[in-house]
Amino acid sequence: MVVIGGEARIIKVLPQLLDLQGRNAINPSLFDRDAYQLQLRQHPEQVSALRLEVQYKTRKIDTPLVLRIELRGSKTPIRERHIFETPVKPGGWLSKWGRLELDRATSEAIGSIVAWRASLVQDGEVIAQQESLLW
Repeated sequence: MVVIGGEARIIKVLPQLLDLQGRNAINPSLFDRDAYQLQLRQHPEQVSALRLEVQYKTRKIDTPLVLRIELRGSKTPIRERHIFETPVKPGGWLSKWGRLELDRATSEAIGSIVAWRASLVQDGEVIAQQESLLW
């Protein structure tokens, strides 16, 4: 995890598959969610989309932020990456969650996620970043 300027940080990044009804789990239990995610990975015909949920925290930031997700997948050439962006709200004292949802066609084109990098961008400058181990 990289914190630039001490005003923002990315806490957690959760890639999740969604079923045909748009659910990432059937029950609210974390154990059940993980079991359901395994079932969706084993049965790709039941998957409708891929959602990346990012928990972040910002302080003393009033300007709009952009959540940038960079992905490398099993079908992505080695030197290429897919970049997606979505606006998110700056926070206060508590953390917030940003979401980025990729439809089935896009997620199939990427393949299984091999590596990712999540960044918070303010006025074109990266203010916080977190990468997966293989990035």
